[in-house]
Amino acid sequence: MYRKFTFILLFAFAFPQGYNMELVSFMSFGQNTSDITGFYQDGREFAVVGLQNAASFVDITDPSNPVELGRISGGNSIWRDLKYWNRYVYIGTEASDGVKVVSVDDPDNPTLVSTISDFGNSHNIHIDSDGYLYVVGASSHDVWIYDLSMPAFPQLVGTWSGEYLHDIEVYNNKLYGAAIYSGLFYIIDVSDKTNPVTLTSYNTGGGYVSTHDCAVTYDEQYLITGDESTGGHIKIWDIADYGNINLVAEYMTNPSHSAHNLYIRPDTNLLIISYYADGTRILDISDPTNPLEVAYYDTSNIEGLYVGNWGTYAYLPSGYIISSDIETGMYVLMSPLIVSPPEMQYSVDNSNFSLNMGESMNGSITISNIGDIESVLNFNLSTTPFSVTGGSDVFGNVWTDSNSNDDYEYNWIDISDSGNLYSFSDNDGSGESIPIGFDFPFYGENFSSLIVNPNGWVGFGEDNNEWDNTNIPSTNAPRSAIFGLWDDLNPVNDNCNSYCSGNVYTHANTDRFVIWFNEVAHWWTNFEDSYYDFQIVIYPNGDIDVNYNSLTGNHDATIGIQNSTGTDGIQVSSSSGFANDEKSLFFSSGIDWINFIGETSGQLDYGMSVIQDFEVNADGIENGDYTGFIKISSNGGSATLPINLSVGTGSEIMPGDVNMDNDLNVLDVVILTNFILATDFPSDSQFEAGDLNGDGILNVLDIINLINLILT
Repeated sequence: MYRKFTFILLFAFAFPQGYNMELVSFMSFGQNTSDITGFYQDGREFAVVGLQNAASFVDITDPSNPVELGRISGGNSIWRDLKYWNRYVYIGTEASDGVKVVSVDDPDNPTLVSTISDFGNSHNIHIDSDGYLYVVGASSHDVWIYDLSMPAFPQLVGTWSGEYLHDIEVYNNKLYGAAIYSGLFYIIDVSDKTNPVTLTSYNTGGGYVSTHDCAVTYDEQYLITGDESTGGHIKIWDIADYGNINLVAEYMTNPSHSAHNLYIRPDTNLLIISYYADGTRILDISDPTNPLEVAYYDTSNIEGLYVGNWGTYAYLPSGYIISSDIETGMYVLMSPLIVSPPEMQYSVDNSNFSLNMGESMNGSITISNIGDIESVLNFNLSTTPFSVTGGSDVFGNVWTDSNSNDDYEYNWIDISDSGNLYSFSDNDGSGESIPIGFDFPFYGENFSSLIVNPNGWVGFGEDNNEWDNTNIPSTNAPRSAIFGLWDDLNPVNDNCNSYCSGNVYTHANTDRFVIWFNEVAHWWTNFEDSYYDFQIVIYPNGDIDVNYNSLTGNHDATIGIQNSTGTDGIQVSSSSGFANDEKSLFFSSGIDWINFIGETSGQLDYGMSVIQDFEVNADGIENGDYTGFIKISSNGGSATLPINLSVGTGSEIMPGDVNMDNDLNVLDVVILTNFILATDFPSDSQFEAGDLNGDGILNVLDIINLINLILT
């Protein structure tokens, strides 16, 4: 699947170009994209991207490192329109899904809470500044208006029926609508939502399939329209007098291309355009009669009318622009015309902790904005088990691999002398359920047995004989499941054809369970001489390894994990680009011994700083050495800080080492002083380390003893 996509992606990145705009980051989703929106909430910035079968929620607080948080699935459609209001995201589509209402109160866990089902399909949605949702391109009525006073449950308050409107904008209680099939734009009074009144309409002269979108200037003196046909371009209209509307300017890139969507950045004279094959374009319209192109970024050289840049969101407080390219994915862009870049500076007071089981200790991180004088730093803190991460999903799973992360090595487990043969009745159906030997935690459920499917996956639910792998998460894919190399494989089975080859073996002990696909063949059609040697390994703590020993020939596999409902998961790859010889892939559900105290996100103006406290807690953790990471994401850079924890019995406490960093220095004096002044409180281990004279009291005598130790 998606063989063509890979080619297009490589082609696209071979020819990007820009002027006054540069690429900050890029994210692919393994399928075509449609519209895009963004929002700022609780010190963080997010993108929401329309996909063919879902809407993807992405954290772009650190614009150089976007992280997908989860997806809300839906019917298959090339079109999704998305808008944000008051901690909710609304998703319209030309599939028969109505409008989905998604809570992002916890943005790391987007949750579907309700659906507007007055219609099936819709083309576009818009939310005005007063909190009213407008739906166009639906059945029965041309405009549906909903009150979002209760944002989880929109209430229908009015409709308008005149003709099909393709896209709209509402400003100061006026609806500006583009009627693509008649070539008209409409201006409609919606001050009374129960009774919209048409004020005027005007023919833009583009004919059939023309007036696709429109945007009004903030003084409402000019309306900008864009046509969606060959030679479709930008037109600027003087609408100050509805009885005397005049065309005052036009703008075009390539006569064989077409403009798509139009946006005016607030408090600027900048018109930002998603211009299909010509990428993201910025025009200066301070003089509406003479629009000037001042910046652009072209995502590819693919030629065509409806290819390239579908949508753009230009309203993030940071000034970063996010764009969706149909064939390739999401682009985070920066233009010096908009962005005053912040720069993050940080320091951590302690990164090494030595605790007894059950003890805890606090540390802190200082974050500062030292960027441009007008900049604003948006930051967010999180914990991760990996220094280099992929993912995550809604549940909190993340992944890394041995090629991208120097902390991990290829880790093949040899079971050639101890593995048990696993049998299949045919080349698509799983064999018998077999016990794991321990309870395996996976997406909040515990499993004591599993099934192995010949098509390269391991499951904990019902069998699924689907050989044509798809993107995940998906309700049509196997679930719950680990996809080591989900493709149309053809191992030895009871109904072998002449091309089946390779066996599957399992081996269990109390520490791990191994499933080994030993030189298993791909189904022969279009994949001649393709054989795969890989293994899936699961552990009692929920960790998962996928080890690729050798991959001969071609494959087009889905690699990842998903839950029992097909609503949450991680897709590492859906093509041939990821898996290769002697490479290990690692999944983890995270760490629970580092906990933040207080808010984990915020904003910092230039020159401002904030101190973020965290707790390291060894409650329930066995003796040993552990490493986790605190990740700081921001629009002014990112950092991943290792936090080391040594859990012991308390018998090896260094006298005077009250911060447990295995060193004696002035920090120990400061911390001991705070203990004595009762501005902070020691753990049992810290008290033992600080009571240097052994009198059972922390006082100035202990400080004198500590200083003497440091000096000697």
